[in-house]
Amino acid sequence: KLNETGPTFIRWGRASCPNTSHLLYDGLVAGDHHNHKGSGSNPLCLPYDPEYGRYADYAWGGILSGAQYNMQGQNQPYASRFTNGDIPCAVCEAKGKKTIFMLPAKKGCPLNWVREYHGYLMSSFYNHQYSSQYLCFDDAIEI
Repeated sequence: KLNETGPTFIRWGRASCPNTSHLLYDGLVAGDHHNHKGSGSNPLCLPYDPEYGRYADYAWGGILSGAQYNMQGQNQPYASRFTNGDIPCAVCEAKGKKTIFMLPAKKGCPLNWVREYHGYLMSSFYNHQYSSQYLCFDDAIEI
């Protein structure tokens, strides 16, 4: 147990936490398949070592698929092209903080707040059959 517990957040696109936070676990991003109309709409950070209960494949429930980077074209924020690479994630606990939130469309923080990380807003492709959440992906993503 930590002495300075705090709220948790997911660092999308990285397998580590900032120095101001503690790593609870790292894993890979998963969610609904881009061609399916049902299942959940929220992405998950799945640990590398899942523990299974009773289940049956394709038993009329939601299907989790691994997420991959697919950034192509001219309007992308990263110097390298990331295509078809698995997406790492880290679940972090912010040391000694009371709350955490994502502030979209800003590079800095409000007065007296501390930035855990910064990056770029991403979501699913506009022409997919479902909507997804906007996530802040780290500005230094890794594969």
